[in-house]
Amino acid sequence: QHHSIQSRRALTTPTRKMVKLGWETYSFGADIFGATAFLLTLVGSARCDFIKFTSVDGTFTDHFGVWRYGQWAYLTNGEQAWLYEGCFPYADSVVIDSKWKAARAFDAIVLIGGLLFFMMSAFSACLGKRTYTRPNGIVGVCLLLLSLFSGLTLLVLDSNLCKN
Repeated sequence: QHHSIQSRRALTTPTRKMVKLGWETYSFGADIFGATAFLLTLVGSARCDFIKFTSVDGTFTDHFGVWRYGQWAYLTNGEQAWLYEGCFPYADSVVIDSKWKAARAFDAIVLIGGLLFFMMSAFSACLGKRTYTRPNGIVGVCLLLLSLFSGLTLLVLDSNLCKN
């Protein structure tokens, strides 16, 4: 009878098996986050509404970005009229101070570095573990630096762009 109770327990106790995910799975997850971060940085850099100034009465809003500014253009051919909003590069007459230049430099470093590390990460996941080993320590430090540089893009908030 003791033997039959033990066999019933063996039949009713579910077996749990630990599933170990390979490094490729984690690498793919990091690639997804890296691609998302890169695309958001790219969109944020390309847009011209990084900073908005609204008039006191709320009827007009000026849009400014690190690289370009937003402007409304009223176009007409005499019979029809169009209101066009677009992003335009700053004129040569705009004074770009050192903080604004630093913000632009950090933005460019983040875009170029983010693209390089994303491509390196994606290609290393495709190559497999046997043919390529990632220098994870160096990559981690570089990605942390890119995060810091991305934050330093906010130097533009203390530049001529916001003050004048």
